[in-house]
Amino acid sequence: MRITRRIVASLGAAALAASALTAATAAPASAATKVSFELERYDPRDEIVIYINGVATSSVEFRHDGDKVCAWDGAADGGYITGSLSSGVTASTKGHNSPYKACKSKNVTEGKTLYLQACFKKAGFSYCSPRYKVWA
Repeated sequence: MRITRRIVASLGAAALAASALTAATAAPASAATKVSFELERYDPRDEIVIYINGVATSSVEFRHDGDKVCAWDGAADGGYITGSLSSGVTASTKGHNSPYKACKSKNVTEGKTLYLQACFKKAGFSYCSPRYKVWA
């Protein structure tokens, strides 16, 4: 009978230690970065605004005149912004201190349907917007 009580007590202590370890390692996940995107349409451009933890910090825009994609990073958070257009053009702020704006252009046939996407990348993770439909 004594051996059984010792085994049960040992198992209980092990379970308690395991749950404490799980709680300690799970805590940083609750403080994860929250990223969201919002498309705004203006004439002559479309802009994806990037919200990090609820604050509009950066953006990606497509300018119809000149078929230009620009990525703007306005937050000194160690991350960077990429803006991609389905025509094969990508602008990135990687390697630059914020605030920084990078632009790339490529001539596209007028009226052509394209898709614009914004991404926030930092320390091995990436949050990307849906691909929004835009027109050249």
